[in-house]
Amino acid sequence: MADATEPPSERPLRLWVRSEPFVYGILPVIATHKISVKYLRKIVQYARHKAAATFPQIQYSMWRHIACNKLQLAEDLARLYFDTFELLQERPAEQRRRWDGEYARCDDAKERDLFAGQRHVDLLQFVAYLFIQNLSHSGKKQRLGSAVTPPGSDTEWPAARAEPPEAGDRQHKQLEEHQHLSFVQTHLASLVEVLGEGSPLGSVGGDTLVCRAVVEALSILIDLDTGRPSSPPRTGEERPPVTLASVAAEPSRANQTGYVPTADAYQQSRLLRWITGSLGANPYGVAACVSSGRRLSWPSATSTDRRADHKRGKMATNAHVAPPGDKLIVTSAIHKETVARLSPTLCGATLKLHRCHQAFLYFLSPLRNVSIDKCHDTTVALGPVSGTVQLTGCRAVRLVAICRRLVVSDSVGCTLHVTTPTRPLLAGNRNDSLTLAPYHTHYPALEEQMLQAGLGVVPNFWDQPLCLALDGSVGAPPCWRLLEPAAFYPFHTPFPMAGATRRSPGSLPYRYQRVLQERRAKTEQWNKMMAETGLNKEQIAKFQELLRRRFEVWLKETGKQREINSLAACRERTARYEKYKQLAAAAASGAGGGEGEAQDAGR
Repeated sequence: MADATEPPSERPLRLWVRSEPFVYGILPVIATHKISVKYLRKIVQYARHKAAATFPQIQYSMWRHIACNKLQLAEDLARLYFDTFELLQERPAEQRRRWDGEYARCDDAKERDLFAGQRHVDLLQFVAYLFIQNLSHSGKKQRLGSAVTPPGSDTEWPAARAEPPEAGDRQHKQLEEHQHLSFVQTHLASLVEVLGEGSPLGSVGGDTLVCRAVVEALSILIDLDTGRPSSPPRTGEERPPVTLASVAAEPSRANQTGYVPTADAYQQSRLLRWITGSLGANPYGVAACVSSGRRLSWPSATSTDRRADHKRGKMATNAHVAPPGDKLIVTSAIHKETVARLSPTLCGATLKLHRCHQAFLYFLSPLRNVSIDKCHDTTVALGPVSGTVQLTGCRAVRLVAICRRLVVSDSVGCTLHVTTPTRPLLAGNRNDSLTLAPYHTHYPALEEQMLQAGLGVVPNFWDQPLCLALDGSVGAPPCWRLLEPAAFYPFHTPFPMAGATRRSPGSLPYRYQRVLQERRAKTEQWNKMMAETGLNKEQIAKFQELLRRRFEVWLKETGKQREINSLAACRERTARYEKYKQLAAAAASGAGGGEGEAQDAGR
């Protein structure tokens, strides 16, 4: 029998590669040679000498100078890299809202540029982010090593013209976790050498020293679990965060990691062996969620025209075991179903929708990121997304969302009703017939959720997309148009819930607002005309019956009847599900059960 004073058992230390920077940080285009290892070294060296007062922070104004004047990147692309990286940083929601509001209040472009130029990020983490852009061609078009530096680039900074992409060389649209792991294990040494240019420390015993700031910077790519059981902090106690650098500096691991306390640095060869040897599969990634996650049994309504032998879609989550930032929900193969959900499980989660066809999906909770992959003829309505909404390989998808960032690639015929404080990114050469439209819907909890997600209604760049060709050049052939006002209709979310929102946040552009006003005027005119016809009750009833029949024909011809029927059925099933859940919770609390948290992952 174990001694009562024996400390809780510890699991081995686990390191894994974070998915978020790769999936939502890498631009879906071929990375330019101007961010190869050679030039990343120069970025670090230049920033260290020219901006010593702010090092290791780098302001956007300095990055813009380096990118545009030295690397000769387009300013839109330089801004895109910086904004995308900044979005990967954990920042309070109120801070993001305040920055958006101040930016929107700038009077002109010059004032906006000055304001944006004051933003700053960690230089070494930013360079690590630029480094992983090379994963887009880490196979046939490897450019990480100096041996593959393009001809003529032996000058101090790159030439203005980038090397065109090879024929058939394409970016993998859905990056797999094993690719992320393999990339980091293969190129970690090169990355550490690049980052080490910021604070060269010499060597000990013939082994180069790596400063703590470099190892801290690796935390953007590598996460960890110490395996130690956590205990709540005492009142007033502030614990330092557990990071890769702090764990590698522990005395018990110093022999493995090569930590030198007197220099507060690490021997490079030992550190690299320790990291690469400890890296394993992501315990909170898609593969782990699908194989060992908890199945979700959310209520849904199935269309009457779906084949009886067709299997229901699959939904799984790791919410019962994952930390808040790693909460994941995977939804696949939903076919001719309607799913509507507002749930604690969804709040702050990353949502992945894969191969959903002819479905209506309402996920009305604040979300972290959303991937919509290879879906077609599907409507997706989302709660506020604090990060990125990514459409890849979709066809005829209707998206309704307020999000921090929107990225679309390889998609055709999609209609995007969005509010976003950044320019929508239309990437690659295979987008076609995309329609951009203003966001115009509401449900009671919407504005409260926007506060949680750090999103407002200004600035709103829904109609100013940035087109990026597959080779990374700005200004790809136009593949989009704005929705014609005559085709604009408000989107309704007919689900009861608590909240104070009674109208769509923000204001519509005048041309769309005028169309709605004209329709209301026609409705009022019609009602007035009907009141003045002098028809008796029998005639009115007969006329209304004719109208109803014609309306039903229109619903069937347009496919709206299936949508209405499935929404009504889904609403009824959701109400029954919530009632059952309340009864089960009451029974559990009456029986002294304390499994509320454990049951939440099924909500």
